[in-house]
Amino acid sequence: MSHKKRKAPECDILMDKRLATDIVQRQEQNLFTGRDFVADCAFEIMCNVLCRLDFETISECLQVSRTWQCRISAVSDIWRKIEFTTRNPWLDKQPLSAFSFVSEHVEEVCFDSLPENLAICIEALADHELPKLRSLKLISSGSSFRSGTKLVRPIYSTITRFKKALKELHLVTDDNSPLCIKAILSRCPNLTAIKVVNNRFSDRGEELTKPHSSLLSIEIGGAFIKIPKILGIIRSIPKIRHVVIDTFQIDDLLPDILQHCPQLSMIGNQPLAFQHIKDNILQSSTKSEGNEGIQCIAFEHLSRVQCVLPLLEKARPTLKYIYLRISKFSRADPGWKLLSSFSIPQLTELHLVDHTNSLISNIAPVIQHFPSLKAVHLENVNVRWTTQLRRTVEEIFAALMGLEHLSALSLTEFDLRSQTFVQLLEHCRELNSLTLLSIVRCMNLTPSAVHLATSIQSLEYLHFTDSLGSICEADMNEFARMIEHHPRLHHLKLTHLELSDIAARSISKSKSLRNLYFSKVELPSTTMQLLWSKITMNYIMDDDFRWVMYH
Repeated sequence: MSHKKRKAPECDILMDKRLATDIVQRQEQNLFTGRDFVADCAFEIMCNVLCRLDFETISECLQVSRTWQCRISAVSDIWRKIEFTTRNPWLDKQPLSAFSFVSEHVEEVCFDSLPENLAICIEALADHELPKLRSLKLISSGSSFRSGTKLVRPIYSTITRFKKALKELHLVTDDNSPLCIKAILSRCPNLTAIKVVNNRFSDRGEELTKPHSSLLSIEIGGAFIKIPKILGIIRSIPKIRHVVIDTFQIDDLLPDILQHCPQLSMIGNQPLAFQHIKDNILQSSTKSEGNEGIQCIAFEHLSRVQCVLPLLEKARPTLKYIYLRISKFSRADPGWKLLSSFSIPQLTELHLVDHTNSLISNIAPVIQHFPSLKAVHLENVNVRWTTQLRRTVEEIFAALMGLEHLSALSLTEFDLRSQTFVQLLEHCRELNSLTLLSIVRCMNLTPSAVHLATSIQSLEYLHFTDSLGSICEADMNEFARMIEHHPRLHHLKLTHLELSDIAARSISKSKSLRNLYFSKVELPSTTMQLLWSKITMNYIMDDDFRWVMYH
């Protein structure tokens, strides 16, 4: 629903999630007053309130009266995606009864519970007809107090029941439920994406009896993945475009995967990297008739960079995104120097994460070799800063100044006590092309650098995580004043700092701010109420990690 300007102060109460929950609870207890909130209010306002509630609360609303049941079950938007998360060993089955009234609207279902409760949720789901169900996520979180918990049979029967419409399947199960990927794929011929995390795969390594023609993405994770078991499955998927195998033995898999997957677009062992572009790459690869080549590689815990150099050589003509995370157990690797010798003119995004000092000295040559970079994310973990390393950091900032199309910059655990960093921010302000700036757990961030970063008029995302603790109140008030008058800033993230009433009042007056994230921020109650009163924001998260949703 599109955002409309506030016409009356009474609209404020509809925008707070907690107040919306209180409205529903009061209506259940005070129906004898003669005024029914659901029956009397406009349909759009009712939808706006219900969209702020969780699945359990909405399920309780269905039990209030027949009027509530008819009106609420008719709102298809709130039933398209159902997320049911519980950590209670004694499961309340009442919310699961909602599927009886809204089964024709459900398109995505996510169950996140203990293993014994997850089996109950799966069985309850299988009792209903869900003709539009296209995405199913079953997550078994936590350890089971019942040693004999089995999820295999309920999972198999459920995916068999919904196999016609099911397109996406995520399974995260415990060690007591060994899954067979071959059995899952044979039961779901229309799947396009599958993700399975399990430590006891029962696959024997043989290929499928019939090639799976629709699967485009496969993600496999587990502590004890057997290489031969995985290769047999991958050979049976001729159109596979996205392969993520979360294992330390990815080096042994690369030659076989490249040989049997000619249409590959994304490959790696880091499932979280580049999730924001995964769907776009898969859609573009599906629409194109020919093979566009490998566009994204994402590897972590590498013992050496040289193991991915053959992959880089093959993907050189089409590669656009690189994510490399070096293990803390690795030593100096000559592969970094070889990486800077590759010519990849179309590379646009680069993530480099290092647990040692072997990478940081090679970052500047790598950045200089890829002048077309638009997004750079650099992270150094547990680095002992010396005079030589600080000089190396100055070289990195100088190399970043040479990127003419830089639009996103993320720095984690860097020492920013450098005049070159200030010059980099001045350069970004002059280019006016930087839209994202993230500074996470960085040391020696000066107030002048903070003010320079905020003065970049093109910024839309600004994140300061564990980096503003040394900023005094006067400088923080000036920072908030600049946020107030920023023309394009939509997302602001602040952690580990003190925010005064003056600063909060300035932030609340921002006309462009839409998303605000606070974590471990010392805020008086009056300050938080002041921020809550700002309806133009979408989300606010306070110290208790409660999301408050707006419009």
